[in-house]
Amino acid sequence: LITRYRDITMPKGMENWFTTDFDPTKSGWKKAKSPFGNYDGRIPDHPITKCDHGCLGPHCFGATPVNTFWEKEILLMRGTFKIPALKDGHRYRLMVNDGNHVGAGGGHIIYINGQQLIETKQGGGRGSGGVPKGAFITKEFLDQFKGRAVTIALKTFIRYNDKYKTKPSSRTPQGKISLHLEEQKLPAMGDDLVTRSAAVVPMLSSEWQANLNPEDASQNPDQFLFRWDGKLAPNPAINGTWNLLTEVAEITDFDPAKKNPKARRPIFTNITFKNKGRTNSPTRVWSGDTLMDLDTYQALKMTTRSVNGTEYLFLEAGGFSTRHKSDWKSKWYVLAK
Repeated sequence: LITRYRDITMPKGMENWFTTDFDPTKSGWKKAKSPFGNYDGRIPDHPITKCDHGCLGPHCFGATPVNTFWEKEILLMRGTFKIPALKDGHRYRLMVNDGNHVGAGGGHIIYINGQQLIETKQGGGRGSGGVPKGAFITKEFLDQFKGRAVTIALKTFIRYNDKYKTKPSSRTPQGKISLHLEEQKLPAMGDDLVTRSAAVVPMLSSEWQANLNPEDASQNPDQFLFRWDGKLAPNPAINGTWNLLTEVAEITDFDPAKKNPKARRPIFTNITFKNKGRTNSPTRVWSGDTLMDLDTYQALKMTTRSVNGTEYLFLEAGGFSTRHKSDWKSKWYVLAK
């Protein structure tokens, strides 16, 4: 098997090895300094898991010298640390250092004060190269970090191959692991700054899509991008809260008398248009007949229509891409107040 990660039966008395009231000394645990590592039955004297000598951080720590031999297939680690209270205006993540490369790592589960933070059941697959491992300290765990002792526990399994898909060609144990906590100061990202960013970054749009010729390699697709001038044009007809009903290929396809299917993977289920270009989401800004979605940097056209005496809002669903054929058009969301 590529990954050895699985459920295992703990020895008697070690069932709660990850909790704060477990005493590792009484259970005969050994103390040692990380990183832990093993390559073919010895402490590796070279980077493993596809790392090179440059993997010393900040993205990958796979070349960090190993301090302790990883003897058994299953490795349990735990430690209790006095961590200073987490600061406002910062975010924190617990990094798993087993190589940020495709095929690296054997899966792991991490606990904080006995509560599961993250479980990853296999090593890095395709597309995982350079992606950090571990987890952010989310708000559910903030109360655990108030300047008091914090118990961090980890279970992991050694690999017998450095591939992510094929079966091991030889039984060569290989792996290394350590953990560290990172702190990052958050930038001052108020709603005003987010709104101003809409005037800086060009966006995809239906006009951009219509001008795109996938068969013309000489074409510069950036020249058709939507660029907002930063001006906020009012549109009283769309002010208020709108709930998503369905999506249609063309505006004229909508018939409120029929049972309409639900929209597939919509970007929202309701939206509130406020004054001065604001919505109920800081990453959606509007002006006139255009909604600018700053999560995907798309400029979506919108219009109101009266159907059988009821006012509806029609908004482009987006999904613009260079992969589409020349006749592709965005679907329309249908919303009602």
